[in-house]
Amino acid sequence: LPQIVRPVLSQSRYKNLLPLFVSRNILLVSPETKAKEMLRVLKGVPQVNLLGACIDDTILSRQGVENFAKLPSLEASQGQTVGTLALLPSQTCSLLQRGVAHLTALLDGHIQQLQAGTAETGSPAGTDPAQSSGTQ
Repeated sequence: LPQIVRPVLSQSRYKNLLPLFVSRNILLVSPETKAKEMLRVLKGVPQVNLLGACIDDTILSRQGVENFAKLPSLEASQGQTVGTLALLPSQTCSLLQRGVAHLTALLDGHIQQLQAGTAETGSPAGTDPAQSSGTQ
């Protein structure tokens, strides 16, 4: 196998794999990316040591394959992303409304203070006793 694979690899984009093909090797090829299943099968065959893999045109070490196998499925990741993106507009809206609500509460409190002050002094609402005795 190395006599066949080495010339092909030397002329491909995977020439970085050449150092791995110096002795007897086993190649697993699949059109589907099933890293979890591959690792499960290889655990049952202790004579075979996984050196690495090429997944989605990316060369991974054994640790990289194990990390890749732990990733959630594409559908789960997409669902998580959609959920996060759907949450952002509602958070933005609540943040924008928080300032308006706070300002409204402050203005209501100020109006109540003014009304309480005019009720104690007996002057009509909206008039200041100092201004009413001023020049016209």
